[in-house]
Amino acid sequence: MVQKEVAQRICAAPGTSAYSAFSIYVQYHAKAEILFDVPADCFVPRPKVDSAVLKLTPLAQPAVETLDESCSSRWSAPRSICAARRSSTPSARCSRAQ
Repeated sequence: MVQKEVAQRICAAPGTSAYSAFSIYVQYHAKAEILFDVPADCFVPRPKVDSAVLKLTPLAQPAVETLDESCSSRWSAPRSICAARRSSTPSARCSRAQ
């Protein structure tokens, strides 16, 4: 269970405003789906945000094949992905890291 906004970002489709480097990272390694929402009033004390139960099913192989293995290995560090600016493109970020 995570904040609803985080679940939406993880499951976001390409081209949507919620799609981010973190979405790419998670979807590269797992199938993500929101099972159900949990309203804030289900908790005591009541938080300011709603939650969602998220199901992550690991993929046997990454979702896409990469042409440059050195670039794809850089995506294995979730900390750098989470800290990355949303406006950067994955290819630009990878080329800067080399």
